[in-house]
Amino acid sequence: MGGGDVQIFAEGRVVEGRWERDDVADWFTITDLDGNPVPVPPGRPWIAFFPNGRQLTW
Repeated sequence: MGGGDVQIFAEGRVVEGRWERDDVADWFTITDLDGNPVPVPPGRPWIAFFPNGRQLTW
């Protein structure tokens, strides 16, 4: 159904990858740039959405 770029900030580093899901009722999966699964770190996640074409800097 959908997917896009993702950056996960945790433990002093950032992992870039992709999120995807097949249906709005499904949980999303996250993979790194090589296609390996990336777990969401424990704790309360902070999620921000950015429009396509807007560059993220930190």
